[in-house]
Amino acid sequence: MGPAGGVFQDELRPGVVVNGFRLTRLVGEGAMGTVFLAVDERLGRRLALKFIRGAMLSERGLQRFQDEARTTARFSHPNIVTVYAAGVFAGRPYLALEFIDGPTLRERLELQPFTVPEALRACRAIAEALSEAHRHGVVHADLKPENVIIPRDGRLRVVDFGLARLMGTDHVAASGTPAYMAPERWLGSAPSPVMDVWALGVLLHELIEGQRPWADHELAQLAYSDAKVKLGPRVKDSACAALVSECLSVEPTERPSASDFVTRVERLLGGRSGDETRSPFRGLGAFSEKDAVDFHGRTGEIDAAIERLRTAPVLPIIGPSGVGKSSFVFAGVLPRLRERGAWEVRTLRPGRRPWSSLATALQCDADELAKSPGALISALRAVAAQRQVLLVIDQFEELVTLGDVETRSAVLRALAAAASAEEPWRLVFTLRSDFLPEFAASAELAPALEALFVLRPLSRSALVEAIEAPLRRVNHTCDEPSLPARIAGELDGQSNALPLLQFACQALWDRRDVARRQVLRREYDAIGGAVGALATHAQRVVQELLPEERRLVRSLMLRLVNADGTRRPRTRAEVLSGLAPEASGALDRLLRERLLVADQHEDTGEPMIELAHEALVTAWPQLARWLAESQDVRSLVHDVEQAALLWERRGRRGDETWKEDALQDTLRRIEKGNVSLTGVATSFLAAGRERQVQLQRRRRWIFGSAFAAVSLAAIGLGIAAVAFREKEQHAIAQAEQIRLAAGDMGRFELILEPFDWDGTRFTSTPVHASELPSLDWVLLTASKDPQQHGGEPVPAVALRRSERRVDADGTIHEIIETRSSGVVFRFEGRGRAGESCGPSWYAIDSLPGFAERASARRVRIAVPTCRATRERSITIPAGPFFRASDPGADEQVEQEQFNIDATEFPVELADLYFRDALAGEAPRKPPDVLGGTVPGIPTTWVTALDAQRFCSFMGRRLPTANEWQKAGRGGLWLDEARTIQNPAPKRRTPWGDESTEGVNSHREKPGLPLKTVGDSPRDVSPYGVRDLGGNVSEWTSTVSTEERYPGLRVYLGNSSMQPNELLWGLTNTVVMDPSVRLFNVGFRCVSE
Repeated sequence: MGPAGGVFQDELRPGVVVNGFRLTRLVGEGAMGTVFLAVDERLGRRLALKFIRGAMLSERGLQRFQDEARTTARFSHPNIVTVYAAGVFAGRPYLALEFIDGPTLRERLELQPFTVPEALRACRAIAEALSEAHRHGVVHADLKPENVIIPRDGRLRVVDFGLARLMGTDHVAASGTPAYMAPERWLGSAPSPVMDVWALGVLLHELIEGQRPWADHELAQLAYSDAKVKLGPRVKDSACAALVSECLSVEPTERPSASDFVTRVERLLGGRSGDETRSPFRGLGAFSEKDAVDFHGRTGEIDAAIERLRTAPVLPIIGPSGVGKSSFVFAGVLPRLRERGAWEVRTLRPGRRPWSSLATALQCDADELAKSPGALISALRAVAAQRQVLLVIDQFEELVTLGDVETRSAVLRALAAAASAEEPWRLVFTLRSDFLPEFAASAELAPALEALFVLRPLSRSALVEAIEAPLRRVNHTCDEPSLPARIAGELDGQSNALPLLQFACQALWDRRDVARRQVLRREYDAIGGAVGALATHAQRVVQELLPEERRLVRSLMLRLVNADGTRRPRTRAEVLSGLAPEASGALDRLLRERLLVADQHEDTGEPMIELAHEALVTAWPQLARWLAESQDVRSLVHDVEQAALLWERRGRRGDETWKEDALQDTLRRIEKGNVSLTGVATSFLAAGRERQVQLQRRRRWIFGSAFAAVSLAAIGLGIAAVAFREKEQHAIAQAEQIRLAAGDMGRFELILEPFDWDGTRFTSTPVHASELPSLDWVLLTASKDPQQHGGEPVPAVALRRSERRVDADGTIHEIIETRSSGVVFRFEGRGRAGESCGPSWYAIDSLPGFAERASARRVRIAVPTCRATRERSITIPAGPFFRASDPGADEQVEQEQFNIDATEFPVELADLYFRDALAGEAPRKPPDVLGGTVPGIPTTWVTALDAQRFCSFMGRRLPTANEWQKAGRGGLWLDEARTIQNPAPKRRTPWGDESTEGVNSHREKPGLPLKTVGDSPRDVSPYGVRDLGGNVSEWTSTVSTEERYPGLRVYLGNSSMQPNELLWGLTNTVVMDPSVRLFNVGFRCVSE
């Protein structure tokens, strides 16, 4: 056996490395062992190391422990703590476990009792874990509330699997916690699965009743009694009384299995509908609270949200359009929250008048709310006088799409002031992820956005559950059992899978075989599948219309979509304004066909019309074409309508309409685009036209009078003309201000500083603009996909550029006027005469808006020339190479030609990305880890997405894992002509042998961990690429394809902090969350 406890304890201290796991701090000690928090130095993840007390294990027990640990490590279940490894250190066995930070079930039970549904859900999760363990022949044998942890993600984890059983010696004496031990265990029977079920029954009774079914002094007599359990009153009156009684049967054979327990609980939680003819699917409509029984596939996320709301004052639920954010809140979170007790739920959408929406929800005065942030706190406190309050703000992006900047900022200040974990209320809002930059730049809401709750697309298994569970509720099945999996496969990975699935399933329900109670595969084929069903339906509706009716439908649909592709709710009167009388019938047809939905205005009760779902924007090709055809004019219409609303609120003053060229250009483009305007927008432009006619008449009268009496009224006329001109100029200026405010148009000076780069000295050299005659830029909207450089070009109507000015130092200056939003500059023409290269990209998270026009804002961007892009770049010829994997399993693959940086990306080049840029727009600057003492160290502490931005800035991209590995290993041939063979195409290190001398890898002695890039003499690949084997590991663009690691990014290579036993980076693939920043991970770039 190992050394004595005291000696062993001295060997365990922070900083000690246990087989690649570095101990950081002691977490706790118990009867069975000691637990440390540790870091896996290979993967960079936190974990727990649990050392088992030596006195608890015999020699045979040690072997059994190791066997059992290996078995447990094979578990892959969401409710079982993950075992990463098992081993022995200094004679003491240990487990490397998933680190879970959260209270135990015991601690949560002591804080507050569980409702029956909460208790059933908790025990269902535990039973699912037990079922998985029993399937592998493992018995927990010490199940109790102390061995169940509730982490921040809300997903219960069962811990200490198998340990209690293995702590016993060879005899059959009882072991475990007496209060949860089955009667047969008291008699010395070996641990069995039904003993776990007994403990589960005790636990379920305790969660519901607040106490166990027996007093402690009665426990030892259970083994000798055949009396049935006496249930507590709350358990006895609940629907699960029979299940608890069966679990606590003295006869082991009468207890259910863990999997049977799960099935029974699911029936108790789900139940069956009394009306089995009612459709269990929602079509394009969002789920409401009354639809909770049919909302499936989000159990884990709901658990996590409920757990977060215990301590977090604000829960921002972020996700792409169509992912089901509203359904998640109303049919998932709210019903579960109500189970926990008395909650007062108030819901709203911001709409055009967010103060009025808040006032309606809280039953207070809108004007009072708008006066100060404290007014919202007072209103919430009044509602929370009797019970806790949940304020849900759905479609939070309407603060941007429908509101003005001033109101939006005021509302955000009020919500930020109300966000406090100590208050008896919680704030929940749903926000489309593509609008996140609009709010991330807000200082008011920044703290709330530090802990986003990201709702990702439904997984394939969740999609299957969302089909099968609602059908089970109404006692229906599919005629072909594989149909749900087929539907899920078609929608897998799509962000708008939920509405498409619900629409397709609703169509199948409408065509079901009523007699056989089945939905049919042939009908699924007939409707065009899950993706085609919605488009087929919408297209059929349009094709059945007459040509004139189709034109009306086009106008109606375009009025209900904002310029940015979001839904725009309008009153029925606004939708029909200015259209032919037949438009009312067309509108009713769209409502009947469920392409549009109607609701009531929160203030007036007037009918509000909107698209049934934003999925129509992308899933219906005809609507997508209409939107594409009218993109520019719709942006113009949006500006006109915003200006018209402001004009109406200010009293329809004639001197605040658009004038002259702006008015004429607007009228011409709207007429050409065949676009119908709403009533107030039409009145706004009509007033402008009338104002222009009056001005023209007045000019003619003034000049006519002047010509008739020039000698009599020259002085008076001069004064009148001057006064008129001043008034007219003032009116034009006012109208211009209205236009700018309506579009949140900001103004700034753009300064471009072209540069060459010296990769040896790590310095930049300014390049005069005259040397780059073709240098220009295009402004793009921010892309919704982080993998893309940018979105669509900013419409011409929303962008104004001054004449460029070139200063004596060669910098380029322009005055830019555009909307406040996230943008991407695409720089082209970066070469000198005869040179060419691809574009450079520079992302800015938020440009200045209208409110900042008064201050002189500058955006300074360093622009790399083509020579800077190619500096110290090495060409890797096309051809086959051995893709590195586990030793002996290398695979020969083809790789196209590419160019790769000779070294890692140095910090001096990264500094150019940040230099003098507008504050807050670029990614967070990495820290100077060595305090500027070493030149040319690699850029680290960046996410994979930051690294992509750096490479895009240089007109390059991140390498794929294949490109990186070929650059390090070499191809089968090392030249393009294939005359030079690679002497070691399967090398494990770039330099060919396994010596680490002259390589900045694992450091045994203290010192600076990073070196200047390219400064390790032996760390050179066959092509001359440096630092692939040491200094820092490097991000790639490759995403893991393993089911265990969805969405994780591959990084490769060794670092100065790598353990020697993990040196061979060319044969090790490491995956990591792309949003993680690590001190020892940097990057380099490639190009075609």
